[in-house]
Amino acid sequence: MPAPYAAANVLEREALCLLPTDPDAATDLLSAQVDTFDRLGATRDAARCRHHLRGVGGAKPSRRGRRGYGNELSPRELEVARLLAGGHTNREIAEVLFLSPRTVEQHAARVLRKLGVGSRNQLQAEDLA
Repeated sequence: MPAPYAAANVLEREALCLLPTDPDAATDLLSAQVDTFDRLGATRDAARCRHHLRGVGGAKPSRRGRRGYGNELSPRELEVARLLAGGHTNREIAEVLFLSPRTVEQHAARVLRKLGVGSRNQLQAEDLA
C-alpha cells in the first residue's frame, strides 16, 4: 500500500540531514518535496519545506493566490478593453460592470500598457476579438 505522505516526510528529513554536507542535493530534494506536499494538499508541510529552502537561498514560490496573467489581458481587463474600444467613459464602464470608476481607471491603464497603445483612440483601432 503506497504511503506518499510518509515517504515525502522521510525524504524531507533526508534532505535536512544532507544540508551540512551536500547543500545542492538537499536543495533539489527539498524542492521536490515542496511539489509533492503541494500535490497532496499538505500546505503546512510544503510551507515548512519552503522555509528550509529560504534558509539555504533556494526559495521556491508559493502556489497560493490568484493566477497571474502576465502581459495577457485578464478576463475582466478584456471586458474593459472592449468597452473602452467602444468609446465608453470610465463612469459608463463602471456602471455596466458594477465596478467603481477608480477600479475601471486602473483596469484601463493596465489594458493600455499591456496592449502597448498610448490612448483610447489607438485602442479603438485594435482587434479585441
